Amino acid sequence: MSYTIDESIDTLLSYFPKEAVNYEEGNYDQYLSDLIKTVKDNFNTCNYQVCFFYMHLIFMSYVYYSVDKAYRFYPEGVDLVYYPINAYRGRDDKPNIDEYSSVYDFSIIPEKEIFKVFYALGMNESEVAILGKYVKERDDYAHATGKGNIDIDYLESSANAIIFYIARIQNALNKHLEKLYVKFLLDNYRFDYFHVDCEVDNFIVDFSLSEADIIFLCNLGISKYRDSDAQIKTDFRYIKNAHCVFIEHCTQIYDVEETDSYKDWITNEVYLKFRYANRAKEYISDILKINEYECVKDGGEYPLYNCPHCDEEQLVYIEKDHTYKCFHCGYESDERALTRCCECGEFFQTENAIICPKCLKRKMQEY
Repeated sequence: MSYTIDESIDTLLSYFPKEAVNYEEGNYDQYLSDLIKTVKDNFNTCNYQVCFFYMHLIFMSYVYYSVDKAYRFYPEGVDLVYYPINAYRGRDDKPNIDEYSSVYDFSIIPEKEIFKVFYALGMNESEVAILGKYVKERDDYAHATGKGNIDIDYLESSANAIIFYIARIQNALNKHLEKLYVKFLLDNYRFDYFHVDCEVDNFIVDFSLSEADIIFLCNLGISKYRDSDAQIKTDFRYIKNAHCVFIEHCTQIYDVEETDSYKDWITNEVYLKFRYANRAKEYISDILKINEYECVKDGGEYPLYNCPHCDEEQLVYIEKDHTYKCFHCGYESDERALTRCCECGEFFQTENAIICPKCLKRKMQEY
């Protein structure tokens, strides 16, 4: 199969922050968009040399975004390595790492110098040197060296190399992203579903996460942290709830595939109680697959009642288990332990009475 540029472009874009490539909502990096258009247009007319140069500009755009992301992930480390880096006009001519108008402000720093920021992420000298070597290979065609124009095979090889180098940087970023994500789970797992769900978007925006970042976190195996701390071990199932909220949010908003561990956990009672707390109607619709309108229209009984324990309309009858569960207070009962009052129709616990205590009291007062 002959090479096409679209797959390479799609892979590259998956590494950019969502806000830079959010074309559907009209929020995106116009400069980056123009670079991509230029690559595609010139590929279609077989101008592979131009594609090669503009692919490099896309790569450097990613590098500048990654410098910004590195500072968001690990500010104290990046501060240390950024200060001695020289711009074209000296060390003091570069933008402040904590205050700049655009990530492209970093372009006044020589390419081989800007790569040194990645030392803060744990990349070693040989890994950073590889990035510099790529720039040198680019220079062989950027200057009048006498080398001929590149062909489609060389362009494909160059595109694959760029993706490889980006993946190396991404891997270094992931180590710090994982720490931030674990902190996010620990900060939020004690809150309800809605709170965690809202905080997911804040986390993604605050740290400029990309599709690749989101996929990495959704597939993160958090069980390795279970024994790292006594509190984590005790509350691990609730922490796992928060992790599943993150995955669910991303599958719905960003079309990320559900993971096997997510599919397994969302049927667990611990998660169901958390997910549908005070939302019994959603549980009936999502899990029991019962539509209220269709149920009543067909003469059936919609399985939602007032709980005899807390009096909230959050008690659900689960026919397959022959049980009642309250999604407000957590009350559970076998169907045989509850009786429906012959007067008001509400459920109450009894062994042989047919009228609930409230109705019995009312009747006694009437007489």
